[in-house]
Amino acid sequence: MSGKRQHYIPRFLQRGFLMGNSKKENTYMYLNGGAQRPSNINNVGVEGFFYSVDGDAELDDMYTRLESDYASIINKIREQPFAEFDKSDLAKIVYHFELRTNNLRRSFFSSSKIFLDEMTGRFLKIDVLKPLIEKELKRSILNGSVIADVFDNLGIPKQNRDALFEHILPMIEINIESYINSVIEPIKNSFKLSVNEKLKSAIKEGHINGMLMNTSKNPKLEVYEKLNYSVIKTNFNLILGDSIVFFEFENLREFKPFYDIKNNLNSVYLPISSNLFVFGTKNNSEPKIEIFNEMGAKCSSEFFIASEISSDFSSLQHHIGKNCDLLTDTEMQNILNNVIAEQMSRKLL
Repeated sequence: MSGKRQHYIPRFLQRGFLMGNSKKENTYMYLNGGAQRPSNINNVGVEGFFYSVDGDAELDDMYTRLESDYASIINKIREQPFAEFDKSDLAKIVYHFELRTNNLRRSFFSSSKIFLDEMTGRFLKIDVLKPLIEKELKRSILNGSVIADVFDNLGIPKQNRDALFEHILPMIEINIESYINSVIEPIKNSFKLSVNEKLKSAIKEGHINGMLMNTSKNPKLEVYEKLNYSVIKTNFNLILGDSIVFFEFENLREFKPFYDIKNNLNSVYLPISSNLFVFGTKNNSEPKIEIFNEMGAKCSSEFFIASEISSDFSSLQHHIGKNCDLLTDTEMQNILNNVIAEQMSRKLL
């Protein structure tokens, strides 16, 4: 993982899902939107400087060291799936994979962007922005800074400037409305672009800082260590989604790619090869093997990989992204409604 190209789905895990000649290390990608293609694992689940900010490679170096240990554990399980293993190791691997994926970062951005777009639509309206722009323009004009720059560029003698300013000011007042109308949409678009970029940077930095701080004991990790783990072998091929792990909760029909602490965790699924997955459960329940691939696809945000070309896998592509958001549409709408109601009540008081 060290270097510019950093894998958020480690290659040692992808090697359990290789096609045909394993020396070529190719897998088959099924993408959100219906596209399919074979791809070398060097080019799957990778992004430039995914674990680095401003050249700081601390997290990248840390994960490179961890990968060596985790690869050894996963390879041993693949070779001897029914041998004894340390459940503490598996708990750490589950926690590591949940935290490191691009799925988590994209979900933060997606949820945050929905809030941003909604707020922009509701609060950056013309009737709200116009008075602000007009106030700022008049302030700049009346203090002479804008006009002075124009006079300087035109080479107007200083002794003539006061008289010219008195004639220009009424013209500005007349035309300010049309000017505002001409710039208000570009201002809104510029605001959105600027905030989006800042949002991406902030989420990336927050994700990296969170991973750096959560490499030791953590409440989630303690929950995972209490699960009973087993390795399940299937008689059909499994997929590996870009969320890597996914979770089942009590009284919820759909699985999620993150441990949602407001719900009671029932079990965790971690595919490690085309016919093996690690299953951790709190109450010794049976794994839901029959919906494994469907839930893996739903918990992926962009793609899943598999060791073969299959119509069964193609039929799963329309499920990609359905369960990958941190908040449901209903949860986000409820939060937005509460925020908007609070803001409106403040305006009316």
